[in-house]
Amino acid sequence: MQARNDLSLSDIRRIDTRGMFDLVSGFPDHFKQGRAIAEEVSLTLDATKKKQLVVIGMGGSAISGDLLRCYAVDQSPIPIQVVRHYALPASIDSNTVVVASSFSGNTEESLAGFEEALARKATIVCIASGGALLDLARKHGLPYAQIPGGMPPRAALGYSLSVLFVFARKMGLIQVPDEAWGEADALLRKQTERYANLEVSHLARTVAEGLLDRFPVVYSANGLLEAVNWRWRGQFQENSKMLAAGNLYPELNHNEIMGWEETGAPTLHDRMGVVVLRDREDHPRIQHRMDVTRSLIASRAGSWTEVSTEGQHRLTRMTSLINLGDWVSLYAAYLRNVDPTPIGLIDQLKDALARV
Repeated sequence: MQARNDLSLSDIRRIDTRGMFDLVSGFPDHFKQGRAIAEEVSLTLDATKKKQLVVIGMGGSAISGDLLRCYAVDQSPIPIQVVRHYALPASIDSNTVVVASSFSGNTEESLAGFEEALARKATIVCIASGGALLDLARKHGLPYAQIPGGMPPRAALGYSLSVLFVFARKMGLIQVPDEAWGEADALLRKQTERYANLEVSHLARTVAEGLLDRFPVVYSANGLLEAVNWRWRGQFQENSKMLAAGNLYPELNHNEIMGWEETGAPTLHDRMGVVVLRDREDHPRIQHRMDVTRSLIASRAGSWTEVSTEGQHRLTRMTSLINLGDWVSLYAAYLRNVDPTPIGLIDQLKDALARV
């Protein structure tokens, strides 16, 4: 597929019929506003005296839990896990903090998990824009944050992420210095001005152009960027309507790397567009593995691109690549004349499930 050299705002408005461009542009504001919402919630819970924190949710509402888990891995004195299911693990009991997160407030898996957590007498905190989940939170006198609605759940990550991080800080699980919030706010605004500019070449569009007619494969280290990797893949799938896959170092060096040795004709290699997400705090041996892996297999791929986090603080670096990935997924859609917002197959699936 030939990349478009011209892409005007009128082109985007024609393709993007429901305004995903504006929602992605609003990520810096959402991130800041979510923080203000969470700060207004009275939450005096000391989670360090519990045995675990569990985030229950699906899709865009659950990814914030994974981002917290990755951010907190060397800070939180208790384990953090994310449950994407109707049923809860047996370990969840009265000594567990459960954060029930559902953008709509009506996600059936999250509501089922909430009811089970309630029955097990877990300590519950809720995040939603409305719906049954907030009704239940009010009924049972539970603390909750109500975030703005009226958008696809994946576009509300700025709200759910900052709310959850403030809650985790209030509960004693993570440290987020004030200067980290300020740096992240400033960089996200700077990035958004850069990536929303249609008049110049920039990283988001360049990466998207390299993925035309490619199958995106996202690699990163285990650790801080593990959930960011997952977010990139989800955004390719929902916004760009592209199948995407990914893996993590060092595990991929123990198995997946051998798939690149496929021989015969035709192979899939030249259809793969690899994007490697990197951070300056990746383990030194992982950084070396990334370099060696590139030297061994990059020439076999259709394209190979490496992008790095920006900023000093961990929160800034994490959100910088979330923001970039969202913009890459948008340009990958626009350059292929794909409307990023509709999710036809998901809607059909929900309709079918509602009849059962």
